[in-house]
Amino acid sequence: ATQVQGACSLLETCGAELDPAGAGADPTAGPGAIKDVLVRLEELAGTYPQPRMRFLMMDVMDLRKRKWVPKHPKAKPKKLSEKGNLKQVTVPTTNPELHAGP
Repeated sequence: ATQVQGACSLLETCGAELDPAGAGADPTAGPGAIKDVLVRLEELAGTYPQPRMRFLMMDVMDLRKRKWVPKHPKAKPKKLSEKGNLKQVTVPTTNPELHAGP
């Protein structure tokens, strides 16, 4: 299970570089080792006993069908200088509750 999960994670991360053609929906098209891995993933996705692993493999195959473009791109951190990133907050110079005497 960990080998399958590792292969899926690797393909999610750098599948576009390993499979430059993108090859659309056909897992048998593509260069060398990537083709073999994708064909094996497709075989396993239909028969793997753990649903979590099956869906993980199906997600990788769907990612390849979309030419390695993620369905929901990960959010990137914003810079402080970007407009609208920081809220303008007014801070009172004195707090009457702190200075109130007994």
